[in-house]
Amino acid sequence: MAGPREPGKEPMGPFWHKMLIVMCVGCILLFSFFTLMDMANVMTRVKARCSNPIQEQFSKASIPPKDDETCVARTQHLLYRKDPQRFTASAELDAAWKRYGELHRACSFQKNLTHAFLHEREMKGHDDCNYLIMVDGAFGLGNHFLSLISAFTYALATDRVFLIDSRSLFAKLLCDPFPGSSWLLPVDFPYEEVATAPAFIHAIGSEFRDVDLLCLHLEHIQSWGDSQFFCDQNQLLLMDVQWLGWLSNQYFVTRLLMIPSLWERLHPIFPSTADQVFFHLSHRLLLPHNDIWARILREYWSYISGSRTRVGLQIRLHGRNDPGAFDEEVLERILQCLHSEKVLPELVEKENIEALSGFFLKRREGELTSADIAVLVASLQIRFYESLRDSYGAIPNAESAMIRFHTVSHLGRQDYTVQQAQIAFVEMWLLSFSDVLLTSPYSTFGYIPQAIGGLKPIILNIQGGNITANGPQACFRGQSMEPCTHFPQNLACRGSNETAEHSNWIQNHIKECQDKEGGLQLVDHAEDPSSAHLWE
Repeated sequence: MAGPREPGKEPMGPFWHKMLIVMCVGCILLFSFFTLMDMANVMTRVKARCSNPIQEQFSKASIPPKDDETCVARTQHLLYRKDPQRFTASAELDAAWKRYGELHRACSFQKNLTHAFLHEREMKGHDDCNYLIMVDGAFGLGNHFLSLISAFTYALATDRVFLIDSRSLFAKLLCDPFPGSSWLLPVDFPYEEVATAPAFIHAIGSEFRDVDLLCLHLEHIQSWGDSQFFCDQNQLLLMDVQWLGWLSNQYFVTRLLMIPSLWERLHPIFPSTADQVFFHLSHRLLLPHNDIWARILREYWSYISGSRTRVGLQIRLHGRNDPGAFDEEVLERILQCLHSEKVLPELVEKENIEALSGFFLKRREGELTSADIAVLVASLQIRFYESLRDSYGAIPNAESAMIRFHTVSHLGRQDYTVQQAQIAFVEMWLLSFSDVLLTSPYSTFGYIPQAIGGLKPIILNIQGGNITANGPQACFRGQSMEPCTHFPQNLACRGSNETAEHSNWIQNHIKECQDKEGGLQLVDHAEDPSSAHLWE
């Protein structure tokens, strides 16, 4: 039985019960709404952070297969490209590489090549394999790599097993590209016999009778006899020479593709990528040893990563007694190019206070990277790097951009030590990661990163000793990612074997270099009239 009611208190009826429930539900809905709004803001900030270019490139890159512990760069290097799909080789190149790999294993795996060279090469029919040996020379690293790619291309076209000196610079820098076998000759191999072997003129004089060993001298200066290598009729005769040495400091792929019998073998491998021969082969042949790759990654993550734009600047003053000298006029020319090509914002007198005030908020909201632009300067002379760094650190720029400068080395002069070659190789690979690459004319060093990265460079007009700020245009856009063949050699050798299809291909895909008068370069389409030249 209900107790007595307190005075002044009325019982809570059904209406108030309903109102209480409605109020509770409303509070829950309002709380949920504001929570969702806050989550939306959080997701917006997260999305802003994820739109950072350095993060986008990793989200776009396919997850690599398990690392090859003998050569980590083989599976990792695509992770550092913003457009890794562009680095996919054609099915034709993959098939040719597989076919060559099988030939290489069949002719070298568990085979005593020293014994084969010394005791079997005069035994006709004993060994069905033909060999091409890379002979080391006293050249810069860029020239070494140009020669290596050229030699391998020739081996690929002629079914020769490509081998290198195990004591050479290549052995100290590069991964072995053929898992399951090796391109290294044994340490007891008689290298001197290859380097001092008869030259091409000897074989011509003997009409190639009983010739089982020749050394091809394909440097920038060649005798008449050496240059006969580029005549198509002699290529047929070379097929019977089992051992060839290759001594060169030049890039000859362009010239090889002008030889009809070699073009017939190589053109199907690169059917629609005439200007990407070096580009694709370098990703298989110029992979750095693990210790060098580790140095590349340390430099990258410490100084280059996190920027929206990556700029590479390679400076070498060719045409001077000292290519590592500093020149104030050259610096001014470089700045003109950086500004006219809109690579870096121009320097101004007055700070943009509004932009400065917004840096903290942008950082907090995840819209600001560690630097807007990261510039890697590769030069023998440190003053170019210091001057650019100090100018953009002390003087406002038109976009209030935060620009970070870095250099790996400043050795002052070029030598041929292993240590300098290792540093140069690190710089080449770092430069190849650039979004925009500026190179020096006639520089074989500069050709390597542009080709590895698949970049058409901006070529600085800084060659020679009379550079003035009021001279010709400061720079011009490169027409190709391919290196220039500086000295094509014996162009008169183009003969009757050239088909109409081949002639048409040469006309469409080989053009005079922009930085070397008389040089030749592979291009995508030769009819492009816009490319400028250094001497114009």
